[in-house]
Parts: sequence; structure tokens; C-alpha cells
Amino acid sequence: MCTIPGHSWKKVMENKDATWLANFKDERSSFAQPKYIFLAAESKLKGENDKKKYEKARRLKGCIDKVR
Repeated sequence: MCTIPGHSWKKVMENKDATWLANFKDERSSFAQPKYIFLAAESKLKGENDKKKYEKARRLKGCIDKVR
């Protein structure tokens, strides 16, 4: 729950395929599309996730090379 008086979360969702942490609609903006908040490229969490993806790709490449 949001602890700021007069504010509340619309919904909390989990999407393991998303690369953003949060999204919102800026009421001051005339654009209807939501804005997204991402991790900084140099953040530790993003670096760990990227390393896991590259290691998985490396293992899969080894499996593909064996099949050929």
C-alpha cells in the first residue's frame, strides 16, 4: 500500500518479461501514453540480470553448435 496520505497505488503487478520497474500516467502531460521508470544501465541489479542472460545465451549456443 502507498503510505502517502491522499494517494494510492492503482495496482501492483508482476511481469518477469518487463524491463521497467514502474509506470505511470503524468496528469500534467497531454500525451495519453504511460511513462516508464527503468533501472540505470550501471546499476548492480541490472548488471547481474544481464550477466545471467549472457551466460544462458552462451550455454544455448553450445547446445546449438553440438546439434549442427
